[in-house]
Amino acid sequence: VFLSPYPYYNFKSAFWPVLQKMIEINRLTLSSPLLRPDLGELAKPDTKKWTRLSPCPICTSNLLIYALKGVTFKVKKGDVVGILGTNGSGKSTLSLLLSGISEINSGVMKINGEQSLIAINTGLNNQLTGLENINVKGALMGLKKKRIQEITNDVIDFAELGDFLYQPVKKYSSGMKSRLGFSISLALNPDIFIVDEALSVGDKGFAKKCMKRMMKLRDQEGKTIFFISHSLP
Repeated sequence: VFLSPYPYYNFKSAFWPVLQKMIEINRLTLSSPLLRPDLGELAKPDTKKWTRLSPCPICTSNLLIYALKGVTFKVKKGDVVGILGTNGSGKSTLSLLLSGISEINSGVMKINGEQSLIAINTGLNNQLTGLENINVKGALMGLKKKRIQEITNDVIDFAELGDFLYQPVKKYSSGMKSRLGFSISLALNPDIFIVDEALSVGDKGFAKKCMKRMMKLRDQEGKTIFFISHSLP
């Protein structure tokens, strides 16, 4: 589902058609071998190997489970894309591939731009405080201290976590983790936002606030946005 393409640019460039193609995927496939519990080991109560897995014995060939198979699509700069599906249909797998966290088995995937995955519990260290998570994220991206401080101020204003910003993330509720993760991603200002169910938790007021900020970034800077969910609001 494609919504609201980025406004037309009133100039010509030989490179513009290439830059407009933010994401191009052709016959993307991700699979894994089918495994089963080793029943022989499970039958031994005194063994510690009962969790070992072995290939399916009834298969004459390597049977595969496909998380994604033959997926093909193109996304232009400024597009807002909705991906809907039931549990187990491969939505989160696709989000991990788009964000560069996982690798494909076969096919072609071209991504032009910096991408950021916004999902519950993704990219946050539960042992660190909210403030420390901001600093670590900025340091991993190679940002200078001045830029990290600017991001920190933006996150503090946007997340509205108060004193919880100085508490370990493991003490956060799901909604608070969503607030922190979303705020960090927005402050880092990537080219592509990949929102995987992150707005399904927390209050509607914050979700509306996030939507308003992302739509503003799309309209003003041509950000590309993916919304991944199993239901329409």
